[in-house]
Amino acid sequence: LKLSPAALFHSAYAMVIAACSGQKDIVFGTVMSGRLQGVEGAASMMGMFINTLPLRISLANNSAEALVRQTDEALHQLLPHEQVSLAFAQSCSGINGDAPLFTALLNYRHTRKAQKDGGQHALTNLKFIDPIERTNYPFSVAVDDYGQDFLINVQVEAQIDAERILDYMITALTRLTDLLANNTQDLINQYSVLPEKEQQSLFALSATAQNYPDDKCIYDLFEAQVAKTPDNTALIFQNQQLSYRQLEQRANQLARHLLASGAKPEALVALYMERSIEMLVAIWGVLKAGAAYVPLDPQLPASRIGAILDDSQPLAIISQQHLADNLNGLSDIPVLAIDEAALAADLAALSPNSIERPRIQSPLSCAYVIYTSGSTGVPKGVVCTHQGLVNQADAKQKQYPLTTQDKVLQKTPYSFDVSLQELIWPLISGACLVIAKPEGHKDPKYLESVIKKHQITTLHFVPSMLSLMLAGSNWQECTSVTRVFCCGEAVSKELETSFFATGTQAELHNLYGPTEAAIDVSYWACAPDSNLHTVPIGHAMQNTQLLVLNESMQLVPLGVTGELHIGGAGLARGYLNREELTAKQFVDNPFPELATDRLYKTGDLVRYLPDGSLEYLGRSDHQVKIRGLRIELGEIEHQLKQLPEIASALVIAHTDQKSEQHLVAYFIGEDTSEGNNQLIPSVKEQLSRVLPDYMVPAVFISQQSWPLTVSGKINRNALPKPEFNASAEFIKAETPEQLALAEVWADLLVLDAQEISISANFFELGGHSLLAMKLISRIEAEFNTSLSLQTLFKSPTIATIAEQLTPAQAQDESLDFMDQLLDEFEI
Repeated sequence: LKLSPAALFHSAYAMVIAACSGQKDIVFGTVMSGRLQGVEGAASMMGMFINTLPLRISLANNSAEALVRQTDEALHQLLPHEQVSLAFAQSCSGINGDAPLFTALLNYRHTRKAQKDGGQHALTNLKFIDPIERTNYPFSVAVDDYGQDFLINVQVEAQIDAERILDYMITALTRLTDLLANNTQDLINQYSVLPEKEQQSLFALSATAQNYPDDKCIYDLFEAQVAKTPDNTALIFQNQQLSYRQLEQRANQLARHLLASGAKPEALVALYMERSIEMLVAIWGVLKAGAAYVPLDPQLPASRIGAILDDSQPLAIISQQHLADNLNGLSDIPVLAIDEAALAADLAALSPNSIERPRIQSPLSCAYVIYTSGSTGVPKGVVCTHQGLVNQADAKQKQYPLTTQDKVLQKTPYSFDVSLQELIWPLISGACLVIAKPEGHKDPKYLESVIKKHQITTLHFVPSMLSLMLAGSNWQECTSVTRVFCCGEAVSKELETSFFATGTQAELHNLYGPTEAAIDVSYWACAPDSNLHTVPIGHAMQNTQLLVLNESMQLVPLGVTGELHIGGAGLARGYLNREELTAKQFVDNPFPELATDRLYKTGDLVRYLPDGSLEYLGRSDHQVKIRGLRIELGEIEHQLKQLPEIASALVIAHTDQKSEQHLVAYFIGEDTSEGNNQLIPSVKEQLSRVLPDYMVPAVFISQQSWPLTVSGKINRNALPKPEFNASAEFIKAETPEQLALAEVWADLLVLDAQEISISANFFELGGHSLLAMKLISRIEAEFNTSLSLQTLFKSPTIATIAEQLTPAQAQDESLDFMDQLLDEFEI
């Protein structure tokens, strides 16, 4: 190719940085010689004066040859600028001067052979006091080119294994040279920099194969338990209860009725019911008839119910008398009010004995279809199998054994897949299921009373509801509870700490799993003395594969953020009547080493921790791009939650009147008595210490509590909309400096100068880092003075800026050129 080996090594380093950062378009520093051409005495300084400049390389849609040619061209384009300081390059980038332009460095050096062998070279008369090479950059590689061979030196921060980075470099170089030698035109991002050893160690984390009754349907396990404990109490609801035998008999009678109505494998039966004993009879009756149930929450709007019925076309709808009228006009599907006198009499006349089924149903048959919200606004039904339920129940019982002495609280709305943990697992394990009253799952005091009355031992909470429970009840008095499961939302470190601070003896377990993968796929036992900064989602459950992949379906290195992909026995079949969406989300498994044919793309961002557990980092679809800068909202939320003043936080991107996006932070303070006028500036200042300026929210909105959906999750749509041009108090500009600044602001922010208060925050009015740079430039031009970007972030109002427009305070001391150079790059 007639290219320098430098292009090869820079390209390989780009592949490594891309793999370790999860980016395709990357920037890292490269060391330039900085030759002072045309300057007297320059020859004597050859190789002594160095400079560091940014090199930008894109790996997207590039073959190996295209990559090295692009890199070679980029290196040549830097040559005319090799005397430019990094500080100047930073100022040209538009990036906040407090944020580094890059954090990774490659120093490629053409080193004489004699120097390698310890012979004579140009620096013979110099004495090396300290031969250890050092750099201030957290991620750096130096390459010595000896003509026929190379020496690679890796220096990284202590928490990163330098040997791993060296292995990545060698793997990347091997991949590149092989592809170039074979003239392969495949895209370079299809090839991993992970050596085979590390890939196998990642696959080992999904080596979860265990025996389970994979030839059974879930009703087989229930019937086996009925045979073991027929007279034990299965259900308690208010003043009613059923034994295992009674529940079995009533479910058999309903199953016979459904079979006579045409129920069979793959047929769907909708349930439109409130929590009750009848609801459990209906679920087991549908399953024992070989059909699958579709839960409909009575709290849903009629239009959404109608859309689900139109899409699923169930054989029948099982309901209750007081709800059945709500379905009038929604569809022509027959409605069976299970507690209506005539139907109850018909069911009672049917045989309660076991149903003799022809073995036509497979464990891969549909067991239930749960509808979730869709990105297009149309709900989508997830088709889940008996196999997934059987594996899930078997895994739960092995991991957290229930006995006949346990009492489990059923309070999760049955239209959410987490409810199956309560509805199924206890009843195939011999425990007693206590059913909460309708809407009772939202009332901490009621739940406390039920726990105490029935001596509940095991229950589940959505994290936000557990937080309310801890605050709104005497949780420490619920001494019968031995296990609490959390899933449905991320468990915060603060919630974990608060839970154990109550003095409870109960265990807290964080479970994770999307609807598309049969309830839970990973588990983690929380601990009161955990030294982790977050609460992981843990390790893969039995017969489950969890892979962290990049956009090219390649494994990412341990510790690097990627999208979680799920495979295994719990995987749903796909989406009902949505073949295109199913094909998009359920993809072929590219790794023959794993015993799974398909993988589900979750959209969840995770990374593996050193112990092999997974840390949840947020959603890929909550990722936003503002002014070309990619922002992970979960990272801002995480940093907010680390602040002692913040109890809970949520960050959303909102659009202002100029159609520009801004970050808005909603928060609940730890001390609601503290005024927001004092709290918000403090929070902003603390965030600016750990986040780039463009990630500090423009607006903060205090909440007394979170608006919740029927499932107990935060209802984002119910949060108040921000007012970007609002100011707590309008103060008119009066002094010449204030009036002039108001005109500058009005020009940059496209506002009326007369409507800008001198107490208004520049960033809350729509300012951002790029406009801040323009503002500083305008101030310098119009006031003949300079203002640092950091000063603007700390004092972003006209009033505070005007006070600083004095020559004595405006001029910053500058380091001379060489001092700046040594600060930027130490060798």
